[in-house]
Amino acid sequence: MISSNLNDGDLLRYEDIKLLQSDGYIIDENRDFTNVISEDGDGPSDKKYRLNFVGFTTNKKGEMKTVFPKNYKWEDDSIDNDKRKTFRTIIKHIQKNPGMYIGSEFEKNISTNYPFSAFFSIYDYYEKYGIHFKEQLRLKPYGSGKVNWKETIRLSEKYFVNDKLIMLSIYHNEKRRTDTFIANCMIYAIDYTIDKFNSLIDKEKTNRPFPEFDFLSHKEFVMETLTSIKNTTYSDITIKLIDNLIAYFSVFESSGKFYLKHYAFANIWEDMVMEYLRSHYRKFENEKLILSEKELPVKANFTKPTFYPNLADRSKFFQPDHYLVYGDTQLILDAKYYDPTNMDYKQISYLLFLKNKRDRLEDKPLFDKTYSALVIPSTERSSKEHFRMDPFFNKECEDFIISEERLNIKEVINFWIKN
Repeated sequence: MISSNLNDGDLLRYEDIKLLQSDGYIIDENRDFTNVISEDGDGPSDKKYRLNFVGFTTNKKGEMKTVFPKNYKWEDDSIDNDKRKTFRTIIKHIQKNPGMYIGSEFEKNISTNYPFSAFFSIYDYYEKYGIHFKEQLRLKPYGSGKVNWKETIRLSEKYFVNDKLIMLSIYHNEKRRTDTFIANCMIYAIDYTIDKFNSLIDKEKTNRPFPEFDFLSHKEFVMETLTSIKNTTYSDITIKLIDNLIAYFSVFESSGKFYLKHYAFANIWEDMVMEYLRSHYRKFENEKLILSEKELPVKANFTKPTFYPNLADRSKFFQPDHYLVYGDTQLILDAKYYDPTNMDYKQISYLLFLKNKRDRLEDKPLFDKTYSALVIPSTERSSKEHFRMDPFFNKECEDFIISEERLNIKEVINFWIKN
């Protein structure tokens, strides 16, 4: 029996994969797994396959298999909340880094058959401005609204009373909001999505009557109508809304089997770690990273700079994931989504390049202290040495030390979502 909830990197047998497919889940054998050959033989059943994505897949029964990030520990009594956090983590990264999710980049990083990104953009509009209505001006005698003096003079009965001109009736411009095609598109996209994915999306529905129009069967008409409205619209905000509605309905289908799979969660981990370090870094002490339990009022200025150390080819460069300079101290940190199984040669080379960096050759090195670490997701916070130079190999670099700093991935995700 396969658990309903798994972690990125878990191992499954070939029979497990076939069982998932027979239960109606959408599984891509070539992309969703990397295989590990066992010692028993070379046949498919003799291999174990390592999960290679974070996300979910559902079948027509509405059952869901969720794959959480590596080392994310969910709670059985709050599993829906953990699913929402993982889902929201992916969506937030898409919205914050649109360049990574366009065209071929989207296909490299994401596989989905539902327009979640468009939905959240539509919902962002809804939270700011409400449902999009068309305003019409109606001229009314008496009533409320701004007086339309031009029409009052033209249409009213005129009387002279005590040498004073009296006009009856006074005409007012009354604004009236009417339902529009865009409004119905919004209601459909928002309410259908929240109903379908209530275990993942913790949002309020519009509480308006659900449109009777069959959007799914008339997608071509919907797209043509939205495009026509866009061509006669001059508001940038409304145009952006229409673009997102077009993006939603161009992908939307009601197959009953949906999936969202992120194949590069290491990129998300790197971005989350950057934000977390900026808000929680205190110091290095005894070659270990010291973090605050609470968000600090002053952020540390971690960046991702580019260095060009190759005189033979100045176009070649390297970029540490998280770099910080203060006073005579520099920090060189690298986000590692997977546990290192060997010496991290890249991080060792960063030390070699940067430890004795100078502005001029005749100057002494810029930094008295250089700290280096790998930042790895875990179920709890811990530190240990990853590398310490054996002086018998290089006495001049015997102070080369790299630590492994494991962060509780759930705490990092909670901070990422909150901020």
